[in-house]
Parts: sequence; C-alpha cells; structure tokens
Amino acid sequence: MHYCCWPCVCDTQDYIKIDTVKAKSIDGIERTLHVAVIGNPCDNPDELHAPFHQSYGFKRETSIADSAPEVRCLSDGSLEGAMMSDGGYVIIGMVFDAMDIAEEDNKTIESPARDGTPGRISISNEGVSFQDEKEYSTMCNQRAENGYNSGMGEIFRKVSAISPINESIPVAF
Repeated sequence: MHYCCWPCVCDTQDYIKIDTVKAKSIDGIERTLHVAVIGNPCDNPDELHAPFHQSYGFKRETSIADSAPEVRCLSDGSLEGAMMSDGGYVIIGMVFDAMDIAEEDNKTIESPARDGTPGRISISNEGVSFQDEKEYSTMCNQRAENGYNSGMGEIFRKVSAISPINESIPVAF
C-alpha cells in the first residue's frame, strides 16, 4: 500500500485486512483482485452519533456523523456508496501485488530481520523495492502510548473500530 504519512502505517496494521473481489474487465474477463477492507460501520449505525472528544487538533466534542458526514448508513444496513468485498467487507482500496506469486505457491514474502529503521528501502530476491511496515513498530508503539495524537487517522480509527474485522481472512496470493 502507499501511505501519505507514517501514522497511516500504524492505522493500517490495526484495522485493515486483505480480501478479494471479483471484477469483470472491459474485455469481459473476470478476475479476482486483492483489496484492502475494513468492517462495515453500519453494522452498528448508532455508533456514528456517539460523542467523543478529539484527542488533538480542535480538541472538541464531536461525533463521526458530525466530523465525517460522508459516512452514512442506508436503511438496509449498508454503507452508502461502498463497494463490498467477496467476504462482505467495505473496500477502501486496491492492493497491487509487488511481484508475481504463483497461486499454487501460496507463499508469504518475508523481509530480512531489521533493527527498525523507518523509511529504509529493502529489495526482494526478485529485485522489487519495498518498505517493510515492521520497521515502523517502535513509532507505532509510541503513537499508541500517546493516544494516537497525530496524523489524520482519528476518524479512520473511530469508523474502523465500530465493526473491526477480528478474524483472519484466508486469501491466497
């Protein structure tokens, strides 16, 4: 995934899972795509109106409904405008494979053990450059200890916490 800032790495680790969605391309071929998902906040729509005190910025009492009015639930319990994954989760983005992995291999890509230097570029055996999110663990731990008082992630965290995905989603790459 691509991030705008390092606090988003932490929020991703805590709430985003990977699922699949079947999509038909313009040439009529159906493909299975990997997507980033969160739980459906409309599983508990009353939570959108629950007051909370902002931990930084304006530091005022607000709610998700007031701070993020585009997060709206329809009468059927769906999130307005949301596309859903094969597993029934809210799709928030695409996940592009960094390298081709044969489905029959179903392997996990592991980066070499590191000392935690955020921003370091690693290179896979196949020559693909990437940053390992594990390198941000110290910063993410400090951010959690400070009440997530930085970045734009507070609303994302509040929305995602309404219906977190607690189980592991089995996805073959």
